[in-house]
Amino acid sequence: MARSTAVEKNFSSAALTYDAAAAFQRTAAEQFAAFIRRHEAERPVPHRILELGAGSGLFTVHLAELFPGSEITVSDLSDSMLAVCRAKFAPELQEKMSFARADFNTELSDFRTRFDAVFSSMAMQWAEDFNRALGNVAATLRGADSRFYLSIPLAESTETLKNLFESESLSFPGLELPELESIIPHLEGNGFSLCAYETGECTETYGGLAEFLRSFQRTGTGRVSGERVPPSGLRRLLEKYTAAIENKYQFAFFICEVRKEK
Repeated sequence: MARSTAVEKNFSSAALTYDAAAAFQRTAAEQFAAFIRRHEAERPVPHRILELGAGSGLFTVHLAELFPGSEITVSDLSDSMLAVCRAKFAPELQEKMSFARADFNTELSDFRTRFDAVFSSMAMQWAEDFNRALGNVAATLRGADSRFYLSIPLAESTETLKNLFESESLSFPGLELPELESIIPHLEGNGFSLCAYETGECTETYGGLAEFLRSFQRTGTGRVSGERVPPSGLRRLLEKYTAAIENKYQFAFFICEVRKEK
C-alpha cells in the first residue's frame, strides 16, 4: 500500500477523534501562527493563499484570523478531515473559502502558479518523497517574493518511544521524522530562498504506554511505516510501562521565498 493511501485511510478513520487527542498538534499550530504573525508584519498581505494538508483545521482557524481579507483555498488528502475542518467555520466564512481534496505527493496542476503564499502545518512529514513534494509546492506559487511557510515535527519527537521499543529489542514502527539539518537543503534545492526558521517545543504526559500509543490511533498518526510489532513483544511493552510517560515534541518553522532569478 502506498504511503499516501495509508495516510488517507488512517486520517479519515480518525477524523472524528482527532481534535480531542491532538494536544501537541494544537500547540504546534499556535506556535506556528505566532511565527507567521511576526514574519508577516512588514510584508504585503497575500491575495491568494493555499493551505496543504489542513487536516481537521487546527491551523486553518489561525490562518483565517491572520489573513481575513485573503482568498484561502484549504486542501487535504482526506475528504473526511476536510468536512471536519469546514465545520469549524460559520457559513459566511465558508463562502469566502474554498475546500479541495489535494495530494502534495502529486503534481498540483489545478493550483499551478496561482498563489501568493502557501502554508503547510504538521503535514509534510507524511510525504512519500519530501523533495518531490516540495517541488510540487513550489509550482503552486506565482513567482518572486511569493512565500512558503512550513511547520514540521522533528526527529526528537519520537526518541522516547524509540527508546522504549529498543528496550525490548523491538523495531520502532512509527514514522521516521526528519532532523532539522536535513530539511534546509531540500528547500534550497527546490527553488526556495530560506528567510528564517526557528524551533518550538512542548511536553505532554501520558498515563502509561497504552495511553501514549492510543493517542496515535485517535489521531491517525500510526500504522504507516509498514513495520509490524510482534503481539507478544507489544504485550511485554504494555505490561512493563504502565507508569506515566513524559514526551517532548519538537517542531521547526520555516519561511521561504521563491528564489529571485539573477
